[in-house]
Formats: sequence, structure tokens, C-alpha cells
Amino acid sequence: AAQARAAMAAARAAGDDEAAALKFGAARFALEHALLVWPQNPEARAALDGLLIEQAELAAAAGQSEQAAELLAAVVDAEGALSTRVTAVTARVEGARQQQQALGALARETDLGVFARHRGVIALTLGVLWALNGLRRAEAPPSVEGYIVDQLWMAGAIVGLIVVLRRWLWSTQINRRVSLGLVGIVTMDLCIRLAGAELGLPTAQIAALEMVVDLGSVLFLALLLDRRLLWAVAALVVGVAYGVTHLEHVFRATAANMLAGMLIIGLIWLRRPPG
Repeated sequence: AAQARAAMAAARAAGDDEAAALKFGAARFALEHALLVWPQNPEARAALDGLLIEQAELAAAAGQSEQAAELLAAVVDAEGALSTRVTAVTARVEGARQQQQALGALARETDLGVFARHRGVIALTLGVLWALNGLRRAEAPPSVEGYIVDQLWMAGAIVGLIVVLRRWLWSTQINRRVSLGLVGIVTMDLCIRLAGAELGLPTAQIAALEMVVDLGSVLFLALLLDRRLLWAVAALVVGVAYGVTHLEHVFRATAANMLAGMLIIGLIWLRRPPG
């Protein structure tokens, strides 16, 4: 065992990890064979356990926690100094495992691919609903009071959707930000309508102002979450420019804008995320 350790150390010092692994395997096989012949051989048992612990220490130091755990599991009789070494390696392996789990959880929290297709379907659905609502307003322009009530219904529907679909929309940091972004947009639109009513603005001007604010909100979400959403921002810019300069068609422009923007966002999320 001492000769095997010396040969392994020399191989590692020379940078030949493969040779060191081969020498460890040969020494382990020889000691296990000796115990197979004489199971109560104390010298072979102590040598094997010491060899396993030493290799486990090296594996743990190299960040190979699974290999270190497997080696420690093969140790049968660790007493005295060996027991202390086993405890130290076990603590290091457990710490590495917990760190890997934490990193995995963090990676999932910020992974755009988690429930991306669910977000895409929800975005497409909201785009169609918003577009239909905009066309309904274009056919029969609402009063300012009706416009406010309409937005209250919309805000309630968005919050209800998040609650019902919380398994997906509240599952990770990315999805929570998307959900809060949706709530923020409908809340800002409601505040704009309330302020517009207080100032006595016509609904067409309020709708145009909403288009501008919604454009800024989508731009913020694109920069915060997913730069691919800038394609949707580019499409929204065209609709906002038309709606602001043609107030008589602002509700139709809003409908087309929401449909185009959410369609692009939905299709982006339905595709494989970057990375």
C-alpha cells in the first residue's frame, strides 16, 4: 500500500492522472483480493480503507463529490485518525453537493427555457383577447367611465389568470417577473385612464397615451428579461406612431398593435430559448 501511494503521488506530480488512476485501481484490486482470501486480515483492511480515504480526499479537493462519496461508501472500518479524515471528507462532499444544488436552483430560476412554451401560449391568447377588445372599442367608442370599468375588468382578468396558472406563471424568477410585468402594464393603463378622466381628456387621447406607456413597458421588459423581445418593440413602435398621429383610428391601432406585439412575443417564447 505504501509503495502504491508513492507511485500514485509520483504520477500525480508528473501530471499523469491516468497513470495515477491505474495504480490506484491496481492497488485496490490487490488489497480487495487479499481480503477475499482472508477477510479478517487487519493490515489489508487498514491499508484499503486508508487508500480509499486518501483517494476520496483527492477527489473532493478536485470537486468530484460523487466519486468521493462512492469511495467513502466503500470504507468499512475507519477508526481514530481515519475516522477524523472520513468526517472531514464527508463534510466537504456534502458542502459541495449543497453548493451544486444551490447553483442548479439558481440556474433554473433564471432560465428562459423553463415553461417558455407556456408563456408563449399565454402571450398569444392575451394578444387575441386584447385585439378583440380593441376592435370592440373601435366599433362603439366607450365613455371615459366605461373605459375605466373596462380596464378594471382587464386587470382582474390578468390577476385571475396568474392565480389560476401560478404553477407556470409564478414558478421561477423569470416567470414571476413576466407576471409582475403584466400586472404593472394593466395597472399603469388603469392609472392613465383615471388621470385622463380627472383631466377631462377624451378616450382617444387616453388610448394614445396608453400606447406610448405600454411601448415603454415592453421595452423595459425586453431589456430586463429577454433581448429578443426587442423585435416586438420594433413592431409596436410602428403601431404607436400611427395611433398617436391618427386619433380617429387609435382603437383599431391599439388592437393591431397588441395582436402584433403579443404574437411576436408568443412566437419568440414558443421557440427554443437562447443558450
